[in-house]
Amino acid sequence: MSSLEHLNTAFEKLACAENLDDLLRRAVMALQDPLGFDRAGILLYDSTRHQQVGTWGTDAQGQVRNERGFYAPVSADQIVHPEAERIRYCDNVMLQDLGAAVATGWQLQAAIFSGDSLLGWIYVDNLVSQLPIAADQCAMARTYANVLGQLVRRNQTEDTLIEGQMVSNRKMVLLAEQLAGLVPMSARSIGNLINFMALLSTDQFSGENQALLSSARKSADQLARIYRHFEERVHDATDSDCQNLPASVVQAYWQRQFTDLFGTSSHQLEVTADDAQAIIGLPLILFTQLVKELVTNALIHGLEACSAGRTLVRLKQTTKVLIVTVEDSGPGLDQDQYVEVLKLFVTSKPYEYLGSGLSVVQHYVERWFNGQLDLGPSQLGGLCCTLTIPIPIPVTAPVP
Repeated sequence: MSSLEHLNTAFEKLACAENLDDLLRRAVMALQDPLGFDRAGILLYDSTRHQQVGTWGTDAQGQVRNERGFYAPVSADQIVHPEAERIRYCDNVMLQDLGAAVATGWQLQAAIFSGDSLLGWIYVDNLVSQLPIAADQCAMARTYANVLGQLVRRNQTEDTLIEGQMVSNRKMVLLAEQLAGLVPMSARSIGNLINFMALLSTDQFSGENQALLSSARKSADQLARIYRHFEERVHDATDSDCQNLPASVVQAYWQRQFTDLFGTSSHQLEVTADDAQAIIGLPLILFTQLVKELVTNALIHGLEACSAGRTLVRLKQTTKVLIVTVEDSGPGLDQDQYVEVLKLFVTSKPYEYLGSGLSVVQHYVERWFNGQLDLGPSQLGGLCCTLTIPIPIPVTAPVP
């Protein structure tokens, strides 16, 4: 096949990308096949911090891997100016793997621009095969980087629009996130206070202290009103902040949101959707917080004793309910622990965590979604947390 045919095949693969992250993953894979490069990596440019940000790349054996979490300063030998030559070939240089020197060989750097805006860089080298660069590979890399720049910019714009849609009521959603751990605990505290005040009678106070009792009752009543006021405001705001999005968009959004939780750990995160084209209607920001709490619980508690564990988030929708499961490959729980861990302040790490995570999730899924949180064994071997949310039945106008 000619270099043009190889490029056309590569562009066809990029055209199937569902979002920016998927585009970059496919772009790295296409650099290997069909373009024929040994190793490849794509780093985006963070103009605010003037640094390189890892996305997808290949390891020292040429296997594709997620390199998010890798950062490096922009060096003097990198292409950063739009008027500069956008392809740079260097022979007999030190090749690196996530910043660590591993061998010598040739390296090709191709800058990714959209107009005059620097978006990032493509790096390819010959670490695996040690073969010389082919005559047409520089030209292919140049064309490939030019097209990729336009695709990256388009996907960034689409992601920005989606983010804007999802945070249309961001101020109240932030309040919801801040109150997430406080509402159930506040409910208990305020309830105890009101009950205590109800037990007090005027007979228990002398004449000069009657005013004190009256003032205390008024203060307790005002505190309860303030609590109910804010809970209703948060509920109203987040309840109306509902988006109708394809399951694939929710899946990609969750993958991005939860990946940072795993950092450089050896554990793996997988987010799947049974039907990627299904339209999911939900207040995404608040619901994401609940799922994130379950993922955090799986990582901190479920996978604590595992060296290379796995967390699986699965999104499924039927005609009546939306189901989200969060499973881990840890040791799991005994049958009699399923009810106990849903209680407030129950935790396996009392000196590190408050023990409110699962209780908070249960509170919100019942209070605001009319749903439920169920715990059970996972097929991965650990705990399976299942969120079940009923889908509202649309009201149709009567036929005249």
